[in-house]
Amino acid sequence: MTKLKTLFSYEPREGLYRSILLRIDMEKVRQAKRKFVIFAFSSAASFVASAAAFQYVIAEFGKSEFVQYFSLIFSDSQTVISYWREFVVLLTESLPVFGLTLFLTTAFITLFSFRGFLKNFTVVDHAHAA
Repeated sequence: MTKLKTLFSYEPREGLYRSILLRIDMEKVRQAKRKFVIFAFSSAASFVASAAAFQYVIAEFGKSEFVQYFSLIFSDSQTVISYWREFVVLLTESLPVFGLTLFLTTAFITLFSFRGFLKNFTVVDHAHAA
């Protein structure tokens, strides 16, 4: 009975709990650094893609004459009010949907990446301060 009692009454070495928690914290910082680098590169790349997509949207708006149709609201509002259904269809058809979708997608990815970059930046910054 005494052998069994000594087998189950094992005490861990001094400081084991603290060393386990320290190792967990070190792993969290390591993962935060990895994510920081990934989000930094993806933020930069998606920002460049957003700028290119924005230029593409501006060019497509110029080609589609959407702005000219939209300006009819201010120059000939009576006609627009009279034929509002046809006018809405005209605006919808002249809208550069692909360019807008491309720009909004890249802008969303940029914001998401930048949010992750800032979130991991604070973790990495606090780790260096400690």
